[in-house]
Amino acid sequence: MNLNKCALGPEGTEKLVNALLANNDRHQIESLEIRENGMYSTGASHLARLFTSQSTLKKLDVSSNNIESELASKYPGNGFLDLLPALHQSAESGSLEYLNIENNNLAQEEGTEGVECLI
Repeated sequence: MNLNKCALGPEGTEKLVNALLANNDRHQIESLEIRENGMYSTGASHLARLFTSQSTLKKLDVSSNNIESELASKYPGNGFLDLLPALHQSAESGSLEYLNIENNNLAQEEGTEGVECLI
């Protein structure tokens, strides 16, 4: 599913996740590309919920979404830190094969913690 540059924002990301979770028994996706949608921390926190039931997701691209930035501070949620446990579990189970998180203004500590968590 390619929804790059669709201006989803945090609210659209939440609606997308809710729709995917509601239809999980009928339609499971293997690829989700949501690059450049301004999801911020809140959207990333919503996205983490997807990994609790979407075991078929093999490719995730959330690049350039300002997940952690000064702009994100006005939105609730822990952003990348909420995604880490879900991404780690998915990678450990062998389902997640490709992940792109570049250009999200991650602090060095968050980026390092994320890489260590996923390895």
